[in-house]
Amino acid sequence: MPPPEYRSGESKAKLTMAIVIARKEKMQVDKIEKMLLDVGVPANLLGFKYLKDAINCVLDDPEVLYKFTNVLYPTVGKLNGTTKTGAERSMRHAIEVSSQRVSADAAHKYFGNSANAKERKLTNSEFVAAMVLALKEDKSE
Repeated sequence: MPPPEYRSGESKAKLTMAIVIARKEKMQVDKIEKMLLDVGVPANLLGFKYLKDAINCVLDDPEVLYKFTNVLYPTVGKLNGTTKTGAERSMRHAIEVSSQRVSADAAHKYFGNSANAKERKLTNSEFVAAMVLALKEDKSE
């Protein structure tokens, strides 16, 4: 006898929808990873994964962008088995490394004229907000 999820057409449709959603999420994660690499965040740093998770959280709930300390850092910390302080520090370190490695073209593409990443270190929230805006602009094109 087939498993219950394959017994009705409705279950097959739900399974297909779940696969489509999973593929879209994977494509979104791939775009985030590419953007982080473009701006010079090394993939071997813990902050790389934490920034990726933070960007995903803000994409899921934009209000989180205004609640970094009380919501985002604890959420990223729990997702990765660390403290909110550890998550914040790792993200800050990754952004500092990025500011030393980013090309002028990538800085302008992702951060625009509002912040010169080469001259001024971005805060964690400024960095995440810029990445989210770039992703949203990319989707609209």
